[in-house]
Amino acid sequence: MTGVKHAYLIVAHANPFIVERLIRLIDDERNDIYIHVDKKAHDFNFEYLNSLPQKSNIYFTERVDVRWGHVSLVKAELILFKSAYGKEKYGYYHLISGADLPIKSQDYIHDFLARHNGLEFIGFSNAQWDAQRVDKIHLFARHMRVGEKQIIKRIARKIRLSFLKTQNAIGYSRSRGTDHKFVFGSEWVSVTSDFVRDLLKKEKWFLSFYKYSNCADEIYKQTFALNSLYRDKLYNANDELKGCMRFMDWQRGRPYTFRVEDFDEIMASDSFFARKFEDSIDKDIVEKIYNYLAK
Repeated sequence: MTGVKHAYLIVAHANPFIVERLIRLIDDERNDIYIHVDKKAHDFNFEYLNSLPQKSNIYFTERVDVRWGHVSLVKAELILFKSAYGKEKYGYYHLISGADLPIKSQDYIHDFLARHNGLEFIGFSNAQWDAQRVDKIHLFARHMRVGEKQIIKRIARKIRLSFLKTQNAIGYSRSRGTDHKFVFGSEWVSVTSDFVRDLLKKEKWFLSFYKYSNCADEIYKQTFALNSLYRDKLYNANDELKGCMRFMDWQRGRPYTFRVEDFDEIMASDSFFARKFEDSIDKDIVEKIYNYLAK
């Protein structure tokens, strides 16, 4: 796999400072960079970001209004996958967020994946599966979190929960008749060109079936993998974080935002990337990792 390029697919909605540092750290002649910026975001200087890479090509995709828990996030991811796959057949496609940073060098990441070529790095959660996430219709999913007035969210939540109770009472099931086993895990993955090719073949089905689901971004890739031949190509299906090679802390947060005192723990991880970071909470940890890897 020597000489095969990788595609970095970045889902960004805030933290332009971290996105800048991220771009600089993955700028490598072996990488191309694709960025989806939330349509609601207005604090990104696209001309400046476009000027940052000295070795990588950088592309900004079509933008959609992304809402937490809503199928719009699945759409944004598929836009990134499609944009990259349509440009070149990369060895690996790394889906990351604009709040992530690599914690390994590009030499390390490329060498590791050359030695494990053909495996899919997807995390599967061991937590109990909540069938309602796909089995029921979740009304007003786009109003669950960010960017809405509290009164709108309260009304939408009340209607949504009431409708869920009605569906449970009558035994309604959206997944009845499908032969899928639904599973979930980390949204962030590193996958092969073959995986992306076959994932994109189901794009219309994903957007239609998961339209009224809850947090389908954590479901559709895992479910697709498990119900296909790719289940035999998973790097680690038993440990969620090792499976996707992401370092995250779900004990202290959802996930926890790292601070500078976490540096040694972060860098001791075997993972490729860590999340999450916010410069408004701790800018020093971002700079410390950047300076360490930039050497």
